Amino acid sequence: AVEREVVLKEFAQSGQPNAMMANLLLGHYYESLGLENGFDKTSLENAIGYYAPLLDDPFVGKMISEKTDYLKSTITASGNPVGSNLVAELEQKGAFTLGDCQQLVIVGDEDTIMYKYKKRHNATLYAFEKGPDGSWNQVFEPYTVHLGVHGFATPEEKKEGDLKTPTGYYAMPFAFGKKNDLNTKLEFMEVGPKHVWVSDVASPEYNKIVVDEDGSYTNNKNEKLFRSDHLYDYAIVIDYNMEARVHGKGSAIFIHIEREENHGTAGCVSMSREEIVRLIEWLDGSKHPHIYLTKKLK
Repeated sequence: AVEREVVLKEFAQSGQPNAMMANLLLGHYYESLGLENGFDKTSLENAIGYYAPLLDDPFVGKMISEKTDYLKSTITASGNPVGSNLVAELEQKGAFTLGDCQQLVIVGDEDTIMYKYKKRHNATLYAFEKGPDGSWNQVFEPYTVHLGVHGFATPEEKKEGDLKTPTGYYAMPFAFGKKNDLNTKLEFMEVGPKHVWVSDVASPEYNKIVVDEDGSYTNNKNEKLFRSDHLYDYAIVIDYNMEARVHGKGSAIFIHIEREENHGTAGCVSMSREEIVRLIEWLDGSKHPHIYLTKKLK
């Protein structure tokens, strides 16, 4: 690993055609190192330095600029207050009232991209945990997630079938999947072929999970949870419109495995299998985990 780092540094300083790739790899290496080691200032500054020659690149410049801004803001903060500052600022602005929540997932800063010649909507996911001293600490590096095909909608705007992800602050009461084989303290429901989430607005069971013994719920108006593909191998339920249910305001809002990278959803939040496994294994029901979904964080 040390030899590889030396070679990359030589290429980065050489001005050769592959110097750009060397800078990108070294920037990513030091960024990961810094975030994994408690926001180590030296490593993050090294990452910014290696990213700097790429800021004007027409292909990766925008992404590198966003990375650099994030790393600079991380360094500016003292200790590890990135989570503390963000969570406290949002609560002060009235975005949510944390109450007994000790684990908070934030999905925000919607970004529009082109995917297979169609507009798609991504966002950034942050995960925070409240420490014994009351401070909020970021538990792993932020990463990109995928939203509904048509982006975000406020709860007032949200409608069944609009392909939009609802904004707001919600509990994450349980996870589900085909096999309960993860090391998690979040309630986990192992689903089978008869488990259905009801999305039929005319049904009295709207936005509830049912066991479809006679097949009456198995139709294109409802969501089968035991799918032939991988989307619901693991999923987390977002408690949107589940308590005081309003028919037609949206149902079956989950965090689930992405169909493929940058593929939009029907209104859920999707991510890679690796990322959702890490998320589920971190979540702890006794810490009352919640999610805050917002178009813009600032």
